[in-house]
Amino acid sequence: MKKILTFVLTLLCITAQSAPPPTSGGSKGKGGPRGPGGSESAEMKALLESFKLTDDQKTKYEAAKKKTSEEMRAISVGKKDGTLTMDQVLKQALASHKAFNAAVKEILPPEQFAKWEPLRESDHHKIAQAHKARDEAAAKGKASAPEAEK
Repeated sequence: MKKILTFVLTLLCITAQSAPPPTSGGSKGKGGPRGPGGSESAEMKALLESFKLTDDQKTKYEAAKKKTSEEMRAISVGKKDGTLTMDQVLKQALASHKAFNAAVKEILPPEQFAKWEPLRESDHHKIAQAHKARDEAAAKGKASAPEAEK
């Protein structure tokens, strides 16, 4: 359960960090270097490239990734504006993660999925650790701020 919670929080943090700033005008781009897919490690990108995916597989993978990114952004907004409880945030993020994994499982052959899944989990663990350290540092900064004003 602790792994799932860490993973879900990681996804939420990634989405919050990767959301591109709002743009004026109605055009929708793919985001910048931290936009959809910006959280994939170099190892994941290399692995996906080594799979030599067909154009159809690439399109389906990108669509699944984009859908998950949009869902996670909506969850992040709900968390920030208070329209979602933490329980709802966790349940929705976990559901989004499971849906993405299921979509990728349909896109990749079993032997490729078997290589993809552990690397995805590893990437998210590394990101979770980085976000945890950042959040702890921010919490320490907030805790010491009132003391500095005395």
